[in-house]
Amino acid sequence: MKILRKLCKLSLCAKSFPAGSLHAGIALVVTILLLTDSAKGQTSAARPPTKPTSKLTTNKRSFEIPFSIDASDQNIVEVVLHESQNGGRNWREYATKNPAAAKFQFECSQDGEYWFALQTTNRNGQKSPASRFRPELRIIVDTQQPLFEFEVRPDAAGRLVAQWTASDPNLDPNSLEISYQSQSMSTSPNATWIQVPTASPRTVQQGLYQDQLAWWPKTASRSIQVRALIRDHAGNATAVMRQTVVPQVAQQSVPVTVPKVAGTPPPTPAASSAVSNSLGARASSIKTNLNNKIKRVVGYQPLAFRPRCLICL
Repeated sequence: MKILRKLCKLSLCAKSFPAGSLHAGIALVVTILLLTDSAKGQTSAARPPTKPTSKLTTNKRSFEIPFSIDASDQNIVEVVLHESQNGGRNWREYATKNPAAAKFQFECSQDGEYWFALQTTNRNGQKSPASRFRPELRIIVDTQQPLFEFEVRPDAAGRLVAQWTASDPNLDPNSLEISYQSQSMSTSPNATWIQVPTASPRTVQQGLYQDQLAWWPKTASRSIQVRALIRDHAGNATAVMRQTVVPQVAQQSVPVTVPKVAGTPPPTPAASSAVSNSLGARASSIKTNLNNKIKRVVGYQPLAFRPRCLICL
């Protein structure tokens, strides 16, 4: 028996809207193709619900779901949008549109994961699928900013060391940005922020990202302002600002340590003075002894102390 088969196919495309627009966010295009083998108007059984392969994340609670119908088909008279908030276990009819409407406007009151499926009605009143829906679209609504703890400090060598912990169910660790500038330039409208190169995240587990980074600041100023920012896949961002002071000792040259030499250490000033006094006393004693010897040999005329004459003798 020839049957009428319906194929629902999603073609997803990112579509930007003007900032502040009611429809700001991501628009999704749903294309409905109708393949006709017979005019009997029978429809095939719907496939069991499966998890949609297409997933989009947005920080808007209001967005469009456009759809289009093959222009050559005039049999479809109604398009129904169904949505599920519990992974396809339960569905509810959200809105009904004429095929000429070409879009649904979806709004929700809370964050969460939303599945969407389409149902069509033909001129004979038959719906396809009749009951079980085939989810084709998965949208995660996330309006919460990531939790972001960020600290920075200088080390003894003069580097800046940053440590952070970021968490969010939809965290984008590759979005991390770190920059710095001189504290004296923070009030200038033309101040330039110096970007710090960040490597690819090493470990991210269940939306938790912890890591650290060290770099040499390219500024002569000791007072430095550091800015860090991270986003999630929905576009929510958290930015922090920190201030730190590089110690002056870290900016000086590394002191050179003279190695110790084995042997007798050089005399201290006090020791040198003591040695000098000892030599003076010894010379005076030698002079006195020589004079006494000369008195006994020559007579009563003492000779003046002349070391050169004595040495010659």
